[in-house]
Amino acid sequence: MPDPGNSTPARPSAWCQVWRLPAATVVALTFVDQLTKYAIVVSETLARQEIVQVIPGFFRIVHVRNPGAVWGIFSNQTQVLSVISLVVFVAILAMFPRFVNGFIERGIAMSLILSGILGNLIDRILRGSVVDFLSFYYKRWEWPSFNVADSCICIGVGIYLISCWTRNEGKVADDQQAPATGS
Repeated sequence: MPDPGNSTPARPSAWCQVWRLPAATVVALTFVDQLTKYAIVVSETLARQEIVQVIPGFFRIVHVRNPGAVWGIFSNQTQVLSVISLVVFVAILAMFPRFVNGFIERGIAMSLILSGILGNLIDRILRGSVVDFLSFYYKRWEWPSFNVADSCICIGVGIYLISCWTRNEGKVADDQQAPATGS
């Protein structure tokens, strides 16, 4: 029971402090991913296999179903990919503090990766395939279509790698160091 004479507000548990921002990020980005995919799925224009040119000669919106992983590998292995996604998602959750190691950018990176995994996992479970819709191209060159979840994973991995290359692993992040005691 809190002491009524103590005016110091209760501090959230360490668990809440570690997970507040990542949880909000995962929920928000997974929502955006699913909302954009839903818009593509219900679009009458895209249901007729039409393409929406956004920037002619460079960027268009399409409706592609990917029953595999990146670039269509492991095509029609939805159940296997779902299990792998779930295992990786749980492993990242379990090892989150170790992956982050006190560095905020790594927390953001892992949150992005978790968002992407969850967004595509939801598609595999609910739709049987992943909905891709962003298509970049130039003349005869075309990058494989992708979605918000894929973008989250790629950006998250990029941030994490840059952090690992530029940060000294032997030093605890500044925000995790013990406060100096002064008298």
